[in-house]
Amino acid sequence: MKNFEFQNPVKIIFGKGEISKLNTVIKQQQKVMIISYKDEKFTTGKIMQQVKSALKSYEIVEFFRVEANPEYELLLEAIKLAKEEHVDFILAVGGGSVLDATKFTSICSANNWDNNWDEVFVNDMKNSVGALPFGCVMTLPATGSEMNNGFVISWRAKGYKNDYFGPFYTYPQFSIIDPETTYTLPAKQTANAIVDSFIHVVEQYVATYTGSDVQDYISTALLRSIYENAQIVLKDPTNYKGRANLCFSATMALNGLLRTRHTADLSVHFMGHQLTALYGIDHGASLVPIQIANFRLMKDVKKDMILHMGRHVFDIIDGTEDQRVEQTLTMVEDFFAQTGVPTKLSHYENIDKSNYIDKVMELLHQHNLVPVGELSISEEKAREILALAY
Repeated sequence: MKNFEFQNPVKIIFGKGEISKLNTVIKQQQKVMIISYKDEKFTTGKIMQQVKSALKSYEIVEFFRVEANPEYELLLEAIKLAKEEHVDFILAVGGGSVLDATKFTSICSANNWDNNWDEVFVNDMKNSVGALPFGCVMTLPATGSEMNNGFVISWRAKGYKNDYFGPFYTYPQFSIIDPETTYTLPAKQTANAIVDSFIHVVEQYVATYTGSDVQDYISTALLRSIYENAQIVLKDPTNYKGRANLCFSATMALNGLLRTRHTADLSVHFMGHQLTALYGIDHGASLVPIQIANFRLMKDVKKDMILHMGRHVFDIIDGTEDQRVEQTLTMVEDFFAQTGVPTKLSHYENIDKSNYIDKVMELLHQHNLVPVGELSISEEKAREILALAY
């Protein structure tokens, strides 16, 4: 195990009815800006009613305009509103996209930024001095954003999708997670959340072996929890045990604890981000074909950790090593298929087979992501992965 430092300041408030505690974690005198979805059905629904009931004594400003993969140009308007209204606290109500939007708005508002993309992501983020305090009511478990300091912003006009991991002030002060808020999620969103959290763990775990048994066994516990509870929730969307375990697995998957093993192969996310930027594919869905292809073409390099996953996640112990690797990869692929998320990029009609690889590679080069991932996947190998994913 390598040396590491780990600190996570986020207060997690977990369980049924916990949204009512909002007025205990936001100071009474603070002016609160709620950031949430553009979807009117959501912003007038039960969850938002619970939020507003808990904050009935507060002065509230609303920015209900966020869509999946939040758009840079739209968030400039959120920043402007927060500054004009002299907001003291920002509350995200929604999933990862809403929290991405909140983190970006928080840090830009506090630093008086309304700059262009390059200034924000190349210069200003490195020189930030603080952020407006913020918290969240998490209603779509997937990204782990409720307990980490990262966010992802898109600029579709340019085909950009950038991520950023900031200092301590880009962590939420608190995150409220009530599994019952996920009962009414559309099946597609539930499936995307399942595969996204599963792949978050895989990327940090099925990488170079570091002798970090604690982190590796936590990873296998999380993968097994996601796998087993997904089976429950896909059949019974209102099963509390299933939803609760999926929610907390997603939170633990990307809160920094697993990263203390010091290696992670983020190549799947790097490629998936470009697919979302170019073709608007849901984030979780963009990862599945790439993950399958990555495993197939990198299985020799990742053999030891794939065998570890097979034994401790899927109870695969019989057969030769090659047979167990194959059984493990088949189990992963079958699991993805069970969720209903497309396992091939050819499913998406707007992806042109003749040029999508060139387009993805162009963006990867623009972001200095080639070679790709911890295992330094070459451009040639990356192209092979993208081709097999189709």
